Amino acid sequence: MVTHRCKIHLLRIFVPFLLVLSASWRLHDGIIATKDSLWITEPIRQHIHVPPYSPPPPPKNCSLTHRYPTPYFANYTAHFIPPSQWMKGEGDIYSGMWWQSIDSMMGTDYSKVDFLEAITFKSFQNNERVIQTVDWLDLAVEHLSKYVKYFSRISREAEVSKAFEDRVAQWIEAYIARTHCQGDRISSTFDSAVQSTIAILPLRVPSLENQYDVRFLRLQMTATLVSLWAAGFPRAVVVGVSHNESVVSKESFSLLEDHLKTSFMELQYVQIDTKELALVPKAAMLQFQDVVAQRKNANMSTKSDANVTVWLGNHNPSKWKYIYFTEPDLLLHLRPEAIPALSIELKKNHILNAHRLQPLPHIKQFSDIIEYIASSHSKAASELWNKVLPDQASFAAVHSLNPCSGDACCDQGKFYPSHFDDPSSPAEAIENCWPWEFCGFIGNANPSDWNAVVKRHNLLLMHPFLSLEKGTQIPLVHHGQRVCTPRRDGTVCPG
Repeated sequence: MVTHRCKIHLLRIFVPFLLVLSASWRLHDGIIATKDSLWITEPIRQHIHVPPYSPPPPPKNCSLTHRYPTPYFANYTAHFIPPSQWMKGEGDIYSGMWWQSIDSMMGTDYSKVDFLEAITFKSFQNNERVIQTVDWLDLAVEHLSKYVKYFSRISREAEVSKAFEDRVAQWIEAYIARTHCQGDRISSTFDSAVQSTIAILPLRVPSLENQYDVRFLRLQMTATLVSLWAAGFPRAVVVGVSHNESVVSKESFSLLEDHLKTSFMELQYVQIDTKELALVPKAAMLQFQDVVAQRKNANMSTKSDANVTVWLGNHNPSKWKYIYFTEPDLLLHLRPEAIPALSIELKKNHILNAHRLQPLPHIKQFSDIIEYIASSHSKAASELWNKVLPDQASFAAVHSLNPCSGDACCDQGKFYPSHFDDPSSPAEAIENCWPWEFCGFIGNANPSDWNAVVKRHNLLLMHPFLSLEKGTQIPLVHHGQRVCTPRRDGTVCPG
């Protein structure tokens, strides 16, 4: 039993302790901070200045207009970077996709592929046929997965990480929703190579337990499929090797229901058996080559005929003349007016290679989240400021381009400003860091010291940032270290 005198004695001991404790701990709007750590309690969700997480609603009264080459670009001419630039290892030609004739693809031996990217390198083994457009907006892709993975570990605090995760998801979902009714799906009646192309997307989902990975694998693939839908591709086949890919594919297809009601595209999931589970692209291409070979065999069995139908659909097999191979995290940007020229090059047996554009972590997408945290805990906020590009000086200059308005971005040729010693050739590895776009985000620096910020991101300093109005609208640079000159005067890039 505690006596009155004991109670007084205990108060004398604990009151000073509580006063000291209150000086080192603060409780403010759901944030408990100590000298060395930041704990964010549940109420922070009510105070971060972002809307409650929810997918963007589908547009109402959607009236989609199919695009044809416009009168303004009736004589549009697409120019191409000479294949000689890709000879002797000059130029980073890897983009994670390629577009070529099926006959050309059949001449490639994929059986020796032993890593994921080798599918592209094998296809490009004859570099004299690999071409890219001078105007990046004629044929480009936005690469999402590196950006998504970067934010998977943005903070040690669960609530902060969740806020960033939801914001990244919202930007991808906003792209999906906008594309549904942005009014520029390329017409399926427009005679081009697009209508004779089947798209192949290999997918690997190692586990369904990691909710972050599954969420963004689903969103990335949905966004990739939406970009193919917007470009007018008639059929896309997702290839997996387990139940996991089947689950994610089904969920992704369901997110496209509104798009398909507006304008139809065939979607098919194919599961194949392979012992090399990590090499889905290899298994997919070998299986597709077998299917093409079967279709050419007049004596197909019922089993083989069914296999051909799963891959090629209920069409005359001769419908498919081209294959578009893509990783399931690449948003395609295809200028409609450039399609006739691209179709001609495909008929010439060239391999089309898109410009690979990399989204960058920029404060423009996250300023409200960081500013709120800064109002309560400056140390935690300073760590976050350090993990995104500032909206200052050249880092604030982002060229927003829209190919539908006649905008262009003209390749500057063999000039790679991130390789200071020899800008005529790209550096495969810079400062012991790769990919080069994220080198400045490695290590620590004082974000209040502008010189430190410039030094950290010196590789990005000479690269103009782009954002594509028909894409994610996130700042971009070229993964291959190239640069282009933005144009908004409606003029075509010179050849």
